[in-house]
This record gives sequence, structure tokens and C-alpha cells, in this order.
Amino acid sequence: MGEGKQRVLGLVALWGIVMGGLGSASCYGRNCEGDTLVYGRVQDEGQLIDPDTWQSTPVDGDWVPFNKQRIVFFEMRELGDRLPINITPYISAERTPNRDGNWTIGSGNLAEQSGAGPGRIAIKNNTCADYYIRVVVTASPRPPTTAPADAAAPTDDASTSDADAGD
Repeated sequence: MGEGKQRVLGLVALWGIVMGGLGSASCYGRNCEGDTLVYGRVQDEGQLIDPDTWQSTPVDGDWVPFNKQRIVFFEMRELGDRLPINITPYISAERTPNRDGNWTIGSGNLAEQSGAGPGRIAIKNNTCADYYIRVVVTASPRPPTTAPADAAAPTDDASTSDADAGD
């Protein structure tokens, strides 16, 4: 075997070792399978900050586990039949980031949003890393409830009719 062939075989072998090492640490095979979580059905899972804004957890509380490939279905019954107009997912590597670490706004594969509907949203961690998530959702304000203008000033037609009847 010539020196050129040995060099090529050596490079191919080295490439195979490097790629094999990279493949074992990434999302190949079954090492990065996800699951689903429904959050918001149990009391104290989420609350209103104001009449139009819902949060999954307080900023200084324990955040929701957001494991690799997990889809979290957030149910926000407190927002009723209104559609979300602003969804902000916050991501951290720490369960209590306000005490133990820091956080950032989740985007891209880290916080893929889908299925927004009245009182619900789905967010997927489409990576192979485990995090924690806090979600803040704003819905459009409910229209004010006002009585019709003619109902605001009741008239007493019977009293005027009786007065006119005596003339």
C-alpha cells in the first residue's frame, strides 16, 4: 500500500472517529425523545397579573420544567374565549432563575409556538437540552359593557298619559 493510500485511510478513520463522537452527543437515535405536558388545569398553575395578562409562574417562583423535545400545552382559562395577542416565553437553565441564575426570551427551536386559540397555546422545546420556561400571555381587552342609550333614561309614559287624560 502506498503512502498516499495510507494517508487517505488515516484521514477517513480520523473522520469516522470524530463524527462518531459527535453523533453520540447529539440528537440521534432515541436519546432525544420528548414528551408532552398540560399546564394550567390544576389550581395554582398560572394566574392573571391583570384582567388581560396571564403568567404561568411568578418571575420569582419555580418555573415549569421544559425538557428536551417537550411540548407544553398551556391552558389559560382565566383569559376565557379571547385569543392571545402577545406570547412571551422566558427560558432559563435554572428552576428559580430570579434567585439562582438568569433568563432570556425564548425563540427559534428553543420555543416553537403553535396552536394558539382561545385560552390556550402550545410551546415546544425543539432542542436536546433541558430548560425551564415561564410564559406571559396577553389577550385583547374585553369590550366595555354599556347599556343602550335609550335604556339609560327610563320614561314614565303611564304618568303622563294619566295627567293628559284628565284635561
